[in-house]
Amino acid sequence: RLRHLLKESDGAAEEAFDDLRKALGGNAKPESLNALASSIRDFDFDGALAKLDEIAAETNITEGQATS
Repeated sequence: RLRHLLKESDGAAEEAFDDLRKALGGNAKPESLNALASSIRDFDFDGALAKLDEIAAETNITEGQATS
C-alpha cells in the first residue's frame, strides 16, 4: 500500500508509513525508518521510494510479503 501511495504522490503515505513502522517492529534500522519518514514529510516521494527499497532489502521483505 505504501509503495502505491508513494508512486501516486499521495499524502496518505504518511499514515501508511505509520502502519508499516508498526508492522516491521524492530526489524528495520531506526535511521532507515527515520530517513523514510523525513522524505514522506518533505513530499519527496521519489526519495521515499528509494528508501523504501533499501528497507525492503535490509529486512529481506518483498513487495508481496508486505501488507502496508
